[in-house]
Amino acid sequence: MPGKTLSYEEVEASLLADPEMRAYWEQTAFARAIANQVIRYRIDHNLSQRGLAKRLGVSQALVGRLELGEHEPRLSTLRTLARVLGMRFSIEIHQAGQGPAVDLASDERYIERFTADGVETLVRAS
Repeated sequence: MPGKTLSYEEVEASLLADPEMRAYWEQTAFARAIANQVIRYRIDHNLSQRGLAKRLGVSQALVGRLELGEHEPRLSTLRTLARVLGMRFSIEIHQAGQGPAVDLASDERYIERFTADGVETLVRAS
């Protein structure tokens, strides 16, 4: 008898119930948000990692690390991504609960919201 199929939300909730996993998830939220944008651009433009790396003037290994969502890019890398990919990255940092009221589900400009150490961060790509 096959097991029950779980939704992404159910798997995520289960993983985040573990305090260590939740801490890791919060620590890597920014890197994952960037990874999602890099992957989306690369797929939308039918580029390999090597092809994107050439456009960016970086190594394929760096593109791979960015796409893993575990490598937090430097500001200079974000500037290069924005310039070459024709995107604008905007990062807003507020004290938890004091930032703008944003509904991530309805405001497509925002791609990630996370709170770590009492600081709320909104990541937006446009």
